[in-house]
Amino acid sequence: KRKIFPVLWSLFRDGLIPQGVVFVGYARSAMTREKLIDSLLPFLKVNAEHKLVFQAFCDRIQYTSGAYDKEEAFKALNDFTNGQEEAIKKKCYPGHTVKSNRVFYLALPPSVFMPVTENIKLHCLSRDGGWNRVIIEKPFGKDLDSSNLLAHHLARHFKEEEIYRIDHYLG
Repeated sequence: KRKIFPVLWSLFRDGLIPQGVVFVGYARSAMTREKLIDSLLPFLKVNAEHKLVFQAFCDRIQYTSGAYDKEEAFKALNDFTNGQEEAIKKKCYPGHTVKSNRVFYLALPPSVFMPVTENIKLHCLSRDGGWNRVIIEKPFGKDLDSSNLLAHHLARHFKEEEIYRIDHYLG
C-alpha cells in the first residue's frame, strides 16, 4: 500500500487509468473497504483541488479477505471480482460487450507464492477472452535454488509474457 497505491493514485489523478478499471484488494486481514482506504491516506498526496477526483478513485477500490491456501477463498475472490467487473462495465460501458483484463499484483511472502499463483490460475483468471498478468514483488526466492523452483512453478501456470517480477534485491 505504501508503493503501489500512490502510483495508482497518481496515474488515476492524471487521467491515465481507463474508466472501466476497478482495483480489488485481497489479503488475509479482515477489514472493511473503508478501513483499507483510511490506511492508504498517509501515503497518498491529495490536494484540495483533487478531492472529487480522489473520491472517484476511492469508488474504484474494493476489498475482500481470505486465506492464501484455500481453493474456496479464491473461488470467492473470483466471484467477488466478477461482480465488481460487471458493475463497472454496466456503469462505464452500458450496452457494450467488454472483455475483462486482470492484473494480479502479488506483494506476498515467498512462502505463499506457489499456493497463491496456483489458486489464481485455477480460479481467478479472466475467462472472457481478456488478458491476465501476474506481477510478483518481493525477493524472488532466497537463493538460486529457491528462485529456480519458483520460476519453474510459474512457468507451469503462466506464459512468460504474463509474468512480471520485481525483485528489490536484484535491483
